[in-house]
Amino acid sequence: MILLQELPFDVAERVYSKLAPSDLARVAGVSRTLHASVVPVLYRNVHFQLPAIIKDPDRLLHQLETFTDPGFDLLKHTLSVTVSGAWYHKYDELDATIGQGQLVPPAIKMLNTLIVLCIIKMPHLKKFCWDAFVPPDQRLLSKLAWIPRLDTLQIRLSSNHTPTPYFYPSLKLHDFRSLRCLNLFQVNKSPVLQSIGVVFNRVQHLVDVALWADVDARLPLGPLFKEIDRSEPLPLQTLDLRGFATFGYPEISLWSTFSPITLVNLTIEVGHMSRPEEVDDIWQDALAANVRPSSLAINHITPSLIRYLASFQGLRTLHLMPHELALPIGPFVDFIKTVVTAHDGSLHVLGIFPPDINSQAYLLDAQLLTWVVQRCPRLTEFGFGVAPDQIDRVSLLFGLFQLRVLHIQVVAQNPTAGTKSEGNVDGADPVARLCDVLVGGIKKGLCPELTYVAFDEGPLCYVGSASRELHVMSEYIPRIRNTTLFGQRMLQWMDDVF
Repeated sequence: MILLQELPFDVAERVYSKLAPSDLARVAGVSRTLHASVVPVLYRNVHFQLPAIIKDPDRLLHQLETFTDPGFDLLKHTLSVTVSGAWYHKYDELDATIGQGQLVPPAIKMLNTLIVLCIIKMPHLKKFCWDAFVPPDQRLLSKLAWIPRLDTLQIRLSSNHTPTPYFYPSLKLHDFRSLRCLNLFQVNKSPVLQSIGVVFNRVQHLVDVALWADVDARLPLGPLFKEIDRSEPLPLQTLDLRGFATFGYPEISLWSTFSPITLVNLTIEVGHMSRPEEVDDIWQDALAANVRPSSLAINHITPSLIRYLASFQGLRTLHLMPHELALPIGPFVDFIKTVVTAHDGSLHVLGIFPPDINSQAYLLDAQLLTWVVQRCPRLTEFGFGVAPDQIDRVSLLFGLFQLRVLHIQVVAQNPTAGTKSEGNVDGADPVARLCDVLVGGIKKGLCPELTYVAFDEGPLCYVGSASRELHVMSEYIPRIRNTTLFGQRMLQWMDDVF
């Protein structure tokens, strides 16, 4: 029998990756040999989880005390750091009072300082993510900018609780030079956008950018371009822009800043202050610039978008996201026809969702569903909205033999219906009716690859491999690794933590 310490290092790493940190710590205590091989894995990904509730013992406090001890040197193995969670709720009232004076609470400053002291001990740090509901400070970002190997930065710059209880200072990111991936969520200040423009001038290898604005801030994208002065466009592979009130068209062209040649994944979420002509300009500009992504996510249909989609082939992923726009509803049937005609040979992921749970727009009836199933047989993930009187037509999905992920939203035929179970043709719960239709086909061996099924905003079910029944996995839709429709980009940091 081969002992664990006799395994090749790469094989042992695979074994260790399946263990929880607490189990790894026990393995490390077995022998010196195992300790030497386990410790680099144990400290590779460091997670500072803010606990929200004061309790004894406090794991966060214990972590910070241990890691900042001058004699503790195991952070030299750390490659990624994640800070997530919520600050102690007992302090909310005090922090709200401090925030009204546009000040960061001293305790939050101390948290930042202690994390800086930890980062100083991490010469090989490559990835840093701040997804906590408290603000990072400038000193922390400045220290990160001087780490030569840091190539991935993800920061939550505000929250739904801004400015109560926390004040988020306007941060400058212009010192970063080595980034390959920059993800900034809940951006709510124009100076931050301008500092990102300075970053774009300095970085050489940036390939992945996600900028999500805080919708309540009504922030235009325009300030991003004020400081940009490049001789050639950034060769991005992924560009994800969401939440901005306006995009600044026609004065600003995205493709004079971002190269259309290298782009693979494109997300454009037009804002609630965008004018119809501006939205048209975006896609006319993409058509003129010959933008040809393999993955496209959008939140509004326009005639210019349809012309753009018809101009090329090869989309593997198309996602029509929900929205709360006051813009006119686009020509949906023409949109579906164009998608299944131009991209039928390549499409693997298709998500077509109504603007909201009570909207009658963008629903698939029997004819549209038939078109999709017949023309796009390679679909592995499919999401769509359907009216209650069309639930039985969902059986058409059984023609998709490679389908692995399914997400169905049932929209009440009466837009004023208060819940998603109202407005049904026979009074039955729509999720129960959908389950009956799906299980009936699954048990006959149809859709043999189907693994995950979600309804509305939850529940999420998985298909039992033996029973072929639907089992509730979660009452809401969590991030599911290795899926697109349930990928939730903002939560990708969880892959390093859990």
